[in-house]
Amino acid sequence: LVNDDPIPLSLEQLLDRPFDVCAGDATPTGGGAWHGNEYWSEELPKVLQDPRTPIHVKEFWTLIVSSKFWGSTWTGRCVVQYCDNTSVCDTVIHRKPRDPTLMSLLREYLHVVVTKKFFPVIRKIGTKENALADHISRRYDKDAAAKIFEEHGLHDMVMVKPKAQFFNLSAKW
Repeated sequence: LVNDDPIPLSLEQLLDRPFDVCAGDATPTGGGAWHGNEYWSEELPKVLQDPRTPIHVKEFWTLIVSSKFWGSTWTGRCVVQYCDNTSVCDTVIHRKPRDPTLMSLLREYLHVVVTKKFFPVIRKIGTKENALADHISRRYDKDAAAKIFEEHGLHDMVMVKPKAQFFNLSAKW
């Protein structure tokens, strides 16, 4: 697992890799991620929209939901998952969160990784480089998403919808 990338890559460079790529982001009320020619973009469940819920918890849920949604297509593959939240990246990489909520989310994430049998590489990405995920986490408009994806050379992107239960823990971690 890799933390900071000393040399930021362009979107074209990010996609020119022999492994799968997924980038996600969260806002105080929404989340979204893209992978291949698919993306999800929606409001978070009401419980996660609570202003008292820290943004790193919402960002971690975005990572988990994306892993649950696409994980079965990643079986046996290395997947670079880009995240612009330092707390989430540090938690997954070092696996020593002090926050009990992050520990619970880490256990859920690792459960998904082991169950879906993929090899994650978590990379910290700058907000500027994460513009696509940032956009779809804020706006749930298919036309606006299609426009920004096409502006970045990603054509025919398909909006998908994760199951509501993907936002639930699979056990009481």
